[in-house]
Amino acid sequence: MQKLIKAFENIMVAVTFAEAGEYDEARKISGQAHEEEAATIPVTTDMRAAKKAS
Repeated sequence: MQKLIKAFENIMVAVTFAEAGEYDEARKISGQAHEEEAATIPVTTDMRAAKKAS
C-alpha cells in the first residue's frame, strides 16, 4: 500500500511541474524519462552488435 501511495504522490508532483511548464522535470519525477532511456538502450546495443556481425 505504501508503494501505491508513493507512486500517487510522485505523479501529483509531476503534474504540478508539468502545469508550470517544467516538462523535463515532470518526466524525471514520474519515472517516464527513465523508462524511455531503458527502452532505447537495448535497441542501440543490438544495432551495434548487428553492424559488427556484418
